[in-house]
Amino acid sequence: MPKSKRSASIERDTPIVLLAMAESVCQEAAVLLGMELDLVHYGDYLVKYAAAVYEHNADFKRKVKGKGNKGRDYLRSFMQHWLTAEILKNTHRDPRIRQILEESGFSMGQDTRRFRSQ
Repeated sequence: MPKSKRSASIERDTPIVLLAMAESVCQEAAVLLGMELDLVHYGDYLVKYAAAVYEHNADFKRKVKGKGNKGRDYLRSFMQHWLTAEILKNTHRDPRIRQILEESGFSMGQDTRRFRSQ
């Protein structure tokens, strides 16, 4: 008899709203780069990627479920990292874009407010 196991869900296990976080990360990247990003494409990519990693990686799941804001911040930093890779892939590894994402700390999941105010 097949098991009817419901797949793991970040939104079921935490108060995180994946699409809202993904859109926020995409908007932050767009502001840093001074360009428009396809929020539907990139947001959908981040939601699906996060859900897949969460479902298949116990350590990632445990950290996303962390206390307070730790889990949210952990997931957001990974979304920034994943989005950087996807943007670079879709912009043919444009060195200017790479430089902005790296120097701002975005690619490593860091807070970019300091960079944006310069």
